[in-house]
Amino acid sequence: MYKRQVREGWQELWDFVHLSLGADQDATTRFMAYGMLTNGLLSMGFPPDHRVWTGLTLDQK
Repeated sequence: MYKRQVREGWQELWDFVHLSLGADQDATTRFMAYGMLTNGLLSMGFPPDHRVWTGLTLDQK
């Protein structure tokens, strides 16, 4: 039951982001991936000036 609730919440978040970014699959994937990476790095306590943040940007490629 818990997995289903988490999955449904994730799908709602994905859909919101996806539509907000003009239904661009690559932009949605990049945005979500960077968000997950950022959360992980923050939860591990990396300070803002640490090298792990180098190159982390949402600029369009």
